[in-house]
Amino acid sequence: MKTKLLFTFLLLFISYTSSNAQVPYSGNGNTGFGGAVGESSMTISDNGTTITFNFTKGLNGDFNDILVFYIDTGITGRNVIDSNVNDNQDDNRRAISNGDSSGTASVITFPAFFGASHAIAISTGYGGLWRIPNTGMIGNDDLPHITSVNSSFTATDASFTFDLDWTELGLTNTDSFSFVGLYVSGTAWNSDEGYGDGITGSGADNVTYTSAFEYPSGNTLGNQNVIESSVNMFYINNTLKINGYNGQASIRTYDVFGRLLQNIEKIQIQNNFAKDINLPKNQLSFIFIEGENFTKTLKVIAH
Repeated sequence: MKTKLLFTFLLLFISYTSSNAQVPYSGNGNTGFGGAVGESSMTISDNGTTITFNFTKGLNGDFNDILVFYIDTGITGRNVIDSNVNDNQDDNRRAISNGDSSGTASVITFPAFFGASHAIAISTGYGGLWRIPNTGMIGNDDLPHITSVNSSFTATDASFTFDLDWTELGLTNTDSFSFVGLYVSGTAWNSDEGYGDGITGSGADNVTYTSAFEYPSGNTLGNQNVIESSVNMFYINNTLKINGYNGQASIRTYDVFGRLLQNIEKIQIQNNFAKDINLPKNQLSFIFIEGENFTKTLKVIAH
């Protein structure tokens, strides 16, 4: 009976964390174009086939321009959108290229770990998915159009949805992707609004992102992913050991049925931290640590 319950729980856990994940994200808080994007929020979910984005605009601005999401699917992509990318075939391609034929142009630099392979561009006129070739000069109509993202809304609508399939990104529902966003005019004039840190100016100012978001985990990648990779967690002889992190963190433990066992809020952790953590014997348990810029999970069986 225990084996059957454990198997059922793991199936539910895997289903929730992959095919049915619903993850919230927020704009960067800036209001250079009125706040429709900077003060917005968004959830992303999927049913195993289709990824659905539910976007709620900020209260103080209308959606009069174009929101571009640059996406890293894990294949080789561009770390920079510069003068080599200059597709002016239509407003959405111009926004993705971040430059127009009149000379208005800025350079978009992504975090070191990020390579843009795709872009979603959304306006009240049309929303679609394009592929970004990873090398070479890109001129008019050189950004390959993949599909519509099925968006339909007016500038004053409080919210709208758009969607695409995992396969249209070249992925499956067991994969993940990273993204950043930028709100820009149809003449490639940047706002300071978007998703991801690093947008500090507007207009002809260059953009250098310092972080990106990830789906389905919801992690913010940037300085955070460097911190997370440096943190090591071990559970030995009923003791949790944490190395590679200095700062406040919360520790929570759960049993195999998802019941909270312990909740240790905001304790100070220094290198070579150790704390006694008693877990059910001979059962699978989960230890979550949430630091100032990361989360990490450890699955253990206490003996």
